[in-house]
Amino acid sequence: MGEGSPLGPILERWNQLPRGRQFALAGIVAGTIVVLYFVLTSSSQANLVVAYTGLAPEDSAAVADELERQGIAFEIGGGGSTVSVAAGNVAEARMMRCPPLASLLISISGSRSCLRPSADGECR
Repeated sequence: MGEGSPLGPILERWNQLPRGRQFALAGIVAGTIVVLYFVLTSSSQANLVVAYTGLAPEDSAAVADELERQGIAFEIGGGGSTVSVAAGNVAEARMMRCPPLASLLISISGSRSCLRPSADGECR
């Protein structure tokens, strides 16, 4: 880099610093970059809402297959018993008809839903 370079004074000052301060500043810059990366990636993830809970593994697999077929992003949690989707897709996900689940009643009460309601309409 020549004399007229805008980085010239910065590099000159950097070279005047003791080696320990150079390592400390490099660590601070690297740490700041890592923190910013995690903040930006976590803020860009969709806000997930539970669409189905209390599912048997085969039912959550059927729901997951249908959500994938329809292009709706989802996440399975709770050991396979809950299916969460983005907040903007929860109504669409709850209204879908899964071929293996077509004969099951879908009961939605408030924010909780279940695929196998009891005779009195309560979720088991």
